Amino acid sequence: FDEDNGLISYNDSQLFNFDIQYTKGVFQFLLNEYFIDHYDMYFIPNDEYVLEQNEYENDVYIEYIDYNDDFNEQETIEVFEDANGSNSNVDVFHTVGNLDKFGNIIMYVITVDEQGNTFINNSDLFYEFVHPNQINNINTPSENIFLKFDEDAFEGETRVLIYEQEYDGDPLRGTSLISNLINIQSNQPNFNSDALIYLDPKDLNPEYDTRKIKFSKFENNEFVELQTYIDAGNIISEIDRFGTYAVIYNPNSSENSTLPRDFGINSCYPNPFNPTISIAYSLDSDTNMKLSLYNILGQEVNVLENQFKLKGDYIINWNGLNKEGSLMPSGVYFIEINNFKSKDVRKVTLLK
Repeated sequence: FDEDNGLISYNDSQLFNFDIQYTKGVFQFLLNEYFIDHYDMYFIPNDEYVLEQNEYENDVYIEYIDYNDDFNEQETIEVFEDANGSNSNVDVFHTVGNLDKFGNIIMYVITVDEQGNTFINNSDLFYEFVHPNQINNINTPSENIFLKFDEDAFEGETRVLIYEQEYDGDPLRGTSLISNLINIQSNQPNFNSDALIYLDPKDLNPEYDTRKIKFSKFENNEFVELQTYIDAGNIISEIDRFGTYAVIYNPNSSENSTLPRDFGINSCYPNPFNPTISIAYSLDSDTNMKLSLYNILGQEVNVLENQFKLKGDYIINWNGLNKEGSLMPSGVYFIEINNFKSKDVRKVTLLK
């Protein structure tokens, strides 16, 4: 018996075979956009299967973990044969049901092959009601990754369903996948404002540099790295749509920056200064921006930056020189940051 490959044992004469490989499969879920709390479940078996040999393999079993009254259900399976077409022999189990409770849910599909080998497949889900007009925090089934939706994220009655899947492939050369695939579904087609997805890295391998831990979006069988930040020790990214996400470790990526606050100038230090001052500012979105210096008469004496920049926190120094490279006299100056939608101004003093 080849335990690593889980396939077949045979003798030298090849007179007989033992099939000891279980039929397993992959779950997928969709929430119905029009009928609240209704879902579609799809299960794709990876090998041969039989139905109606026993009673238990013809149904999907639903267990509501957070309730002590054994509130369980089952739904009947139907099979879409050759679901991909072109004689692909890919069959899909399908069921439609209604989720009656919120919280942690486990769904089971029992697969039986032609030799009678039986395997219990299960998928952990987290199903949650989104409270209107307030911030909502929702955890994933593994309870180590979280979603945060703003109070204006949705219009109308909203449900969010999160489930996880293992991924056996290589995400990207030189990177490591350090979470399951995280599938986020809803009865709403999208949300109105960006949501946060975040994790506390304390339970991860301590050898990982938290500045190199990234969230990625998984689509078209590829991992697309997201802009990732650090805030209060958490690893954070912003997402603008539902879909499938994951956490990767990329030692070759740029370091995560601090989560930017509101747009504007954070500090000017030292103040008064002579002759160099350090200006810290934040951009709350990817934007064109201009950082200028004015004298007390309102005349522009220098432009430190005028370009498109990505959302983030930045620091730049001014050495007290004007556009012509001459050192400005002592006095009061104004530092202005402008993204052509709003601006922020700080007063500073140059002392010689």
